[in-house]
Amino acid sequence: MARSRGSRLSIAALALALAFTTAMFCFVPPQAVGATGSAHGQILDLDGKPWANVSIVLTNDLGRQFQVKTDKNGNFRILGLDPGKYTVKVTIPTQQEPYKTTTHVGIGENVTIDLNFKELVAKQGGPSEEERKKQAEEDRKFESLKGHFTTGNE
Repeated sequence: MARSRGSRLSIAALALALAFTTAMFCFVPPQAVGATGSAHGQILDLDGKPWANVSIVLTNDLGRQFQVKTDKNGNFRILGLDPGKYTVKVTIPTQQEPYKTTTHVGIGENVTIDLNFKELVAKQGGPSEEERKKQAEEDRKFESLKGHFTTGNE
């Protein structure tokens, strides 16, 4: 049985369309491989020691949030971040308002966010550890002296 030229063209067109469709589903553009990034880091407290159980929230420009807490060594990791600019909020126990900074995550990039609050406080002109200890000692002496006078007046 002979096929007409038209049916041969239809079969060839169908085969070409099938090959093209298969190629479209099998081809993954390079930018789609690892199209997300990640962030990791360590949070250190006011004494420069690892800060455990601190909440870290990364929010992108679209409002999508990624939240994690630090481990016992102050470390954290967030995977699956869409590329873009992020606001980083770190909620620390001694402050009402979270510490804020920004970062940028690129495709396949692993961004490091290390925060040492001992250094941050020193840079912002806050009291150093030595000043805080000195103030605490002065407060204890004052309370002791105050207790001495209170006891004498009773």
